[in-house]
Amino acid sequence: TNRAAKAQVTEIVAIIGETHAAGEDFAPQDAVAVMDALAAINWTKVNRKADPEKRPGMELIETKTLPLTRHDADASLWVHDYDRTHEDMAKHVYCENPAALPDATRAHYEAAWRGEMVTGMAGIGHIPFQYVHDFSAETDAMILELPTDYLRNWIVGDCHNMVLTMRKDDLAAARWDALIYQVSN
Repeated sequence: TNRAAKAQVTEIVAIIGETHAAGEDFAPQDAVAVMDALAAINWTKVNRKADPEKRPGMELIETKTLPLTRHDADASLWVHDYDRTHEDMAKHVYCENPAALPDATRAHYEAAWRGEMVTGMAGIGHIPFQYVHDFSAETDAMILELPTDYLRNWIVGDCHNMVLTMRKDDLAAARWDALIYQVSN
């Protein structure tokens, strides 16, 4: 179901792109047609829950099939997926020609991307940005920290940071095989 939904959405996006590339305006009736087409697309959310009878190793699997445009509290991931897809498309358009984005969309994403630029910056020689289990400022050195970065579609673990540290003694002795890799939490 979800592969078919993705294919249908991709087709709708391609039609919109062709219309835009041909220099045609996107009229209000076009927006209505797009929303109607999206509402006709179904997707499925699979929820895994604890077994109500608490049997060891068992779980309750529920599936919900919904129209793409309907929000449901038990199937809320579609909002995140839609936002990420929309943002990714906007990034591509923006990189080619920022003026090609509608003013409201450009203003929204420019503000978000400014914030993401700051949080996505790598670091060297500092205290870790987020907690890691094995780090003491007295005995350890930060070699490199790479945060999750949505602008570059770089995600570490569950949206944390990749942290490379070394004991200061190992660094002084150039023992590069003693690097310690951690994921922050």
